[in-house]
Amino acid sequence: MRTVLLFCFFCLCSSLGHTHETNEAFFTYIQKENTVEIEVEFPWTMRNALIEFNPLLGNTATKIEFENTFSRYIIENIILKDKNGKLFQYQEFRELETTGHSHQNSYLLIFKGTNLFEVTNTTMFNVNDNQVNYNSIAINSSETTFKTKKNSNQFYINESTTTNYGYFLLLIIPLIYGINYFNKSV
Repeated sequence: MRTVLLFCFFCLCSSLGHTHETNEAFFTYIQKENTVEIEVEFPWTMRNALIEFNPLLGNTATKIEFENTFSRYIIENIILKDKNGKLFQYQEFRELETTGHSHQNSYLLIFKGTNLFEVTNTTMFNVNDNQVNYNSIAINSSETTFKTKKNSNQFYINESTTTNYGYFLLLIIPLIYGINYFNKSV
């Protein structure tokens, strides 16, 4: 009985100690009137990515030095463009209150621009060869998620998420005509 209790206790402790994957980050893109806001959840390993990006951070860096490096890192690794190829301008970031686990950091990234069309996201690829970034785009009432990895680091957002029924109508008219013709000849 004692062995069974110890086994159950070990299983409980190991499931409570489960951590998020250190090679996954989550991005939610929200198009506002003149800006795109990105809500981001980074794992704790984001600090390693920043230190690799700017080795001067090392052990004695101040919070301001980390913030400046973070902004430069975001500018280089998240590239947003409209359909004409015009770059969105990075504005600022805000640290969000962490509501989940303490081993992640949440931020709001703000870019100036409209009509988001192309996204390149290479965040944390400098520290993890198997990094996966989950990018969720909410347009109208539908949400689409794109993964960016080292070998496929960009994606395109479809301008229109509604179905074009004009083409469907062009196909249905000959079908109705054919059915009507078939019924008359029988």
